[in-house]
Amino acid sequence: MCHGDVISSKVRLTAENMNFDTKTGLLQGSGNVTLKRDDLTITSDKCEGDYKGNSARMWGNVKAYGKWSDQSLDFSCQELKASFSHPESVAMVGSVKGKFGDRSLECYDIEMIGDRFIATKVKKFKDESEGISLSCDTIKGFIVKENLQEFQAEGKVSMEIINQKDRSVTKISGGKAVYSRDRGSIIMSGGAVAVQKGRKVTAKNIVFYPATNKIEAKGSPSISFEVE
Repeated sequence: MCHGDVISSKVRLTAENMNFDTKTGLLQGSGNVTLKRDDLTITSDKCEGDYKGNSARMWGNVKAYGKWSDQSLDFSCQELKASFSHPESVAMVGSVKGKFGDRSLECYDIEMIGDRFIATKVKKFKDESEGISLSCDTIKGFIVKENLQEFQAEGKVSMEIINQKDRSVTKISGGKAVYSRDRGSIIMSGGAVAVQKGRKVTAKNIVFYPATNKIEAKGSPSISFEVE
């Protein structure tokens, strides 16, 4: 075992101790492991990698920071797998917590492939620029030019949307939510409930327009008001 420093055309990997097979391109490292790829840096206690395949698995006090798909990134997790072959991807597992762009996330795992992402057991997903925060079982979506373009959240979805002009709050819950930046809407289905100041709307499906706070209730709609 010896101090290691492995460099490919894309990735540089260093560690205090490293075993490296020049024939297979496989390696194992431990102690202050650091992987660098352009503006992305990942650190951990241990790693194993495939030099020829431009991939690595890292675990133990994992931290990833820098840039991913031209967005700032700062995460911690228990384990991370990275592939720098096309399409490039990063998968994080176990107590995942951090930020990418204007979004913050706490979940069990997340995989990012280019500008697309999917996360499970989501405790919190928050997009500051869109004023949206939520929890759910699974969320998948994609980002275009640093903006959250679309997402689909499923399983015990609970959302809070803050209007960007008057800062009013709308809370929506249900079984599935679909957000589209182009349409300017959130569609909640599966026993949807929307709560705004002074009123509560329930229906099979609810369409909410964040820019105007407008609610459309479809399928057995019901509305109740608070009486002062």
